[in-house]
Formats: sequence, structure tokens, C-alpha cells
Amino acid sequence: MTDGPTKRPRGRPFEKGNSGRTVGSKNRKTQILGSLSKEDQDRLVRRAYEVAMEGDPTMLKFLLGGAMPKDRLIHLEQKVFGVFANEAADVIADALQAVCAGEITPSEGAQIAALATQHSNALEKADVINRLDAIEARLPNVRPR
Repeated sequence: MTDGPTKRPRGRPFEKGNSGRTVGSKNRKTQILGSLSKEDQDRLVRRAYEVAMEGDPTMLKFLLGGAMPKDRLIHLEQKVFGVFANEAADVIADALQAVCAGEITPSEGAQIAALATQHSNALEKADVINRLDAIEARLPNVRPR
């Protein structure tokens, strides 16, 4: 006896014999939009614009969501970055300062910090590999990689 109904996993895997929607098939919204004439589509867009301009925040968000770029180019005043791993701290400090000044969003600052940290880690790993290769080259009984 079980305590309740068994839960089925959501999404894939499908039931045996059901591979899901075929590749290239359109969902219901795409089919409906495809059946509208160009004039009807233009009328819908104009009406959505009117509703958004009347102050409907949901429609405004919907219209701007597709029109506004997801990412933007960010310029930070920073010297050339890439020679030393410890320069990541300077980049992160500049990003934090830009966030505090309201020049960039906190999520943009976090992305900059993550990139700087990844770059710093890559430089540190390359330095360790170079040092290890130099040590191995001096040892007589070690085979090169």
C-alpha cells in the first residue's frame, strides 16, 4: 500500500512509443499567428502599443522584452588586463565601484567579476604548468609529457 499517488516525472522521458513533438512542428501560438493576415497582425501590434502607452505594465514589459537587447557593452576604466593573475582584484574593484555608482547593474557587476576570476584562474593554471615543466626538464629521470 502506498501513501499517495505516485508522481510521474515531468517532461522527458516520454511514455514508450511517444517521442514527443516532431522536429520542426509549430506550437499553438505560432500556428495562430501564422493564420492571421498581415493586416490583422499589424492591427494587433498597434493595439498592443496603444495598451502599453495607456500604462499597462504587463504589455509594456512584453513589448520591450523583445525589443531591448539582453546584454549591453560595458566600459570600465581599467588598464590592460591579462598579464598578471592578481589584476582580477582591480577589475572586480572597478566593477564594484561602478555598481555602487549606479553605472551598471549588480548582475552586470557579478558577470564582470566572474569573467575576471575565470581569467585569473586560467593565468594561474598556465603559470603552474610552466613552472612544473621547468622543474621536470631539470630532473633526469622524468619523462616529458
